[in-house]
Amino acid sequence: EGVIWVPEEALVRTSANGFVDRVVAHPGQRVHRGEPLFTLRDEAAVTLVSETEAQRRELLARRDAHFPVDQVKAGMVADELRYVERGLAEARRRVAELTVSAGSDGTFVVAVPEDLPGRYVKRGELVGYVIDLGAITGKKAYYVAAAAFVTTEDGTGVVHNAVM
Repeated sequence: EGVIWVPEEALVRTSANGFVDRVVAHPGQRVHRGEPLFTLRDEAAVTLVSETEAQRRELLARRDAHFPVDQVKAGMVADELRYVERGLAEARRRVAELTVSAGSDGTFVVAVPEDLPGRYVKRGELVGYVIDLGAITGKKAYYVAAAAFVTTEDGTGVVHNAVM
């Protein structure tokens, strides 16, 4: 038996608050860096994107309507449009953070997989690991923050009694 410390990129942390909506990669599954593991639901963030997109469309129409008639008003609307577009970029970034992805290649490990769907998680919360079981050789047991897994001689691994 031994204890290992996993690199920071092996930790699966959320970038936003929300409810786990859909599990894309199931615990125990081999995943690759950047691959989605699960998505979070934050209705307020999604609604903000929709509302801001509508506001942007309205401002584009107003700017285009004023442009041939009143350059000053068109300029004022264009300034407001730039402000709204910055807000839209921020809102879209927040929605993108609702997808939690693997930080490295490896096996997705979660303490209690059944508790993942519907669970509320906070920004920065540790919800699992992506561990490269193939890099661990020999038949040994390893414990990572009480998430136990055993590797076999061929480097494959099996998760046992994972608890975080």
